[in-house]
Amino acid sequence: LCMWIREQLGALSRTQGSYDLRVHQLTLPEDLDRVISGVEKRATQSGFGEKEKISLSALFPDPQLRNFARERMQILHRGDLHSYLSALVAKERESLTGNSATIMDLIHICEHKLAMRNAEVTKRFLVGETDLWIQPWALGIEVRTTWEPENETELLSILSDTNFRLRARHLVVVVPDDLSDELFDLIRVVEKREVINNLSIIRIGDFGKYLDEIKGAEEANG
Repeated sequence: LCMWIREQLGALSRTQGSYDLRVHQLTLPEDLDRVISGVEKRATQSGFGEKEKISLSALFPDPQLRNFARERMQILHRGDLHSYLSALVAKERESLTGNSATIMDLIHICEHKLAMRNAEVTKRFLVGETDLWIQPWALGIEVRTTWEPENETELLSILSDTNFRLRARHLVVVVPDDLSDELFDLIRVVEKREVINNLSIIRIGDFGKYLDEIKGAEEANG
């Protein structure tokens, strides 16, 4: 089962660049026994003869890495899948709720919430423009995981250029839910100055509500 999960996570990494289990959920197949049997068969069909023995020392010359591999093997061989899976889930939870949250984590959540509202991302990561651009709503989305006052000039430049080049009707800066209130108040100063009058600065937890308001306004305006 763990090998199957690894394959699914590997596929997500290749197709998404990163993954978030709260967004890219894994669904167990109905014919789980057959799937596991297939994984076991592939795992035993290596290119080595049945009698050939390969030591961990040959595979992992580094002692620290070798000890880590041995520990993982022991967990799997004892059948303690619960601990292994719990560790995977804990890692994903930490990446989203802890200080290690990345820009890609937030962007994936934004993309998921957009997809739930049938809003297609038209552009991604163009120099001098917001991280995401949604053409039908003329919406630019910029993601920040932290804030320093010296970042303001750069942020205003990106937002202003997006306004000028793409004629944005809506601009939003999205930050993590766990960004401190002090930093959140500092970055919101940019919005309150009203230098850019179509700008909102919000936490990721409020992003869905924000999109619903934008969608409603766009539909009302035809």
